[in-house]
Amino acid sequence: MISPFITSVHKGLLVLFMALLFVLNNARGQSCGPVITATLNYISGTGASCIWNYSYSISYSGNSYKSFRLAFSCNGSAFTNVTDCLALTGPGVTTGTTNNFTCPCINGTTFQLQATFTTSNGNCGGGTLCTQSLLILTLPLKITGLEVKVQNQQPCVKWSVEDESEVEKYIVEYSTNGIDFSAAGEVMPQNSSSYTFCDIIERKDGFYRLKVKEKTGIYKYSSVVKFVTSTTAAIRVYPNPATEVLFIEWPANGRLKNAAYTIYDGSGKKIIAGQLLQNSIDIFILNDGIFYLEVTDSNEKTSRHRFVKIK
Repeated sequence: MISPFITSVHKGLLVLFMALLFVLNNARGQSCGPVITATLNYISGTGASCIWNYSYSISYSGNSYKSFRLAFSCNGSAFTNVTDCLALTGPGVTTGTTNNFTCPCINGTTFQLQATFTTSNGNCGGGTLCTQSLLILTLPLKITGLEVKVQNQQPCVKWSVEDESEVEKYIVEYSTNGIDFSAAGEVMPQNSSSYTFCDIIERKDGFYRLKVKEKTGIYKYSSVVKFVTSTTAAIRVYPNPATEVLFIEWPANGRLKNAAYTIYDGSGKKIIAGQLLQNSIDIFILNDGIFYLEVTDSNEKTSRHRFVKIK
């Protein structure tokens, strides 16, 4: 007999999950008495090797069962213990978090949590046993069109989403190796179906992904997209952000002689202009903010570079 346990639908945003449906299946066809609820938590990883755990709460109004143990199954595999044999509070509520375990974080992955209750103190293999299985079904959810393109010398991450009703914020992350990511910026939901985030930091080749925080506090992750910088840029401007001096690095075939520069603010207003007499520009007089540097070399080729001025 399968009895309804609890249904909790999370309409978040991510390529991993759109919802978690909790269904309690009493394997013996009888009520054990303890009522268990659980939340599946993503810890780290991508693809087929992701780390997870469960946060659980067991409510029990009786006192016959003294101990319990939890085990998990991934995609129908054999159950593996994720807790020791633990004491059960009764009457009362027992809460905790399981050990971490590995399971894929891809569309269609299914998770099952099994609770074994026993009347024996500290011996989950003895006494009268009752087993309950908590089936967590994963339903696919969609971030579509995730890509990175260069706009005005900036890497811009674009994506589309079908439902963001449970999304608290989008965190855009960058990595040089596709493994170790750090936050590049945040985007708040605007009840929109598409978003664009342009990175204010000048990046070389690397990778981007979305880290999505849901209102439940759970973090979920998108797929990873690669970003490749153009190999035809006339010059390189650094550092970015900059404080007092902006340096210009010319390619082998570039010429500094007779080169001119102009700096504009974010609204397009001209702030500074002059000749490039050396490979640097003093910018200490600029206020903090976003600016654009235009450089015209001796071959009358103009390149435009976005930079950030900070204290």
